[in-house]
Amino acid sequence: MSSSLGINVPTGGMLPNYAFLQNALETRPDEVRAGKGFNTGSGRSIDEYNSGKFNEDLNHEDDGNAIYAMIAFGGELEGTPYSGNIGVRHVSNSTGSNGELTVPVSVDYSDPSDPTVILSTPEYVDIYHDYTRTLPSLNLRFDPTDELIVRFSVAKVMSRPRYLDLSPRLTVQARPRTMRGGNGKLDPTLGTQVDLAVEWYFADYSLLSLGLFSKDIESFVQPEQTLTPFPGVLDPETQQPLVLNAFRPLNTGKSGIAGMEVSFQRTFAGILPAPFDGLGVIANWTYIDSSSDFQNDNTAQAYGVPGLSEHTINLSVFYEKGPWNGRLSFNSRDDFLDVIADGQGNPSFIDKYSQWDASLNYSVNDNFTVTLQAINITDEDISHYNLLGQSTLSHYVNGAYSGRRSLVGIRWRL
Repeated sequence: MSSSLGINVPTGGMLPNYAFLQNALETRPDEVRAGKGFNTGSGRSIDEYNSGKFNEDLNHEDDGNAIYAMIAFGGELEGTPYSGNIGVRHVSNSTGSNGELTVPVSVDYSDPSDPTVILSTPEYVDIYHDYTRTLPSLNLRFDPTDELIVRFSVAKVMSRPRYLDLSPRLTVQARPRTMRGGNGKLDPTLGTQVDLAVEWYFADYSLLSLGLFSKDIESFVQPEQTLTPFPGVLDPETQQPLVLNAFRPLNTGKSGIAGMEVSFQRTFAGILPAPFDGLGVIANWTYIDSSSDFQNDNTAQAYGVPGLSEHTINLSVFYEKGPWNGRLSFNSRDDFLDVIADGQGNPSFIDKYSQWDASLNYSVNDNFTVTLQAINITDEDISHYNLLGQSTLSHYVNGAYSGRRSLVGIRWRL
């Protein structure tokens, strides 16, 4: 498998970043100005943008008000000190999205190898949405001994939709027959989370902890694809009314997350002889089991929550003594779902990935420090793959390669 800034498997051809080339280089300014540059299509030229007819020009307003009340308490329970708080937050939110929206009116089939969907004159639309939510929370801390802490918390939490998902935009592709748009009526994602943690401070600057967590998520925002016909537009390839596969973000059903986290930190001061007494280690392992009742239309299967790996490992060996400060780190995570439906409607995943990084700092005095960093020492790249239909085989579609990076810096503090 080849590595490059962007690859397309199986052809292996390099894919430049067209948006960057247009915005940063503009090697063909006249063609770009006329709408014939890298980012082509109706309403996308620079002149049209300056005239206010750009078909993705949009504005978004978000007005929120919140009130919060909390009661803190503490005491002893059968000789065990405890403390905590209980609170409630009431949120009232109003969103408004306005922009220009277009719809397909015909298909330009003059070049069958590169058909174009012609869009209507942009029309301004305004979409408003209001919602209120009440979010209670409880936090408890117990101190059975001077070295042991037990924490428990339960809370209802909220995450607002992305502005991009709220915008009334519409983009259309003739091949494949797809369109994408926002949804100004999206509700926030809600979750009820429960956390339990035990922390053991067994030595100076040293810790061993175990955490258990669970999250029940409602109204998770996911793109849903719907076949949308346009009866008044003829598709030259089928001689039937044009049908586009519309991708639109919606508040879907429920999702669940459960897992555990183990953390360890140990310094070796007083254990190892000088100069090795500045050494230490930090390790972390997280296990997550997630599920969702939202199914991909192409595979008819449900997957976990996007962005979450089943296993994640972080390991660092550090040295801190005198003017020297250094760290060698290893980070690894399993593959995970990126989006439930990509541009072709297939579930998209990012393959498992591991990376080594290192840093070294030397303080000449209290004001002057020299820094060195090495990133991605083993020269790893990131691979994306799809699952097609009912197949369980990974179909690798693209990748990103950043290469090894090194940084040298000088920090002066006045």
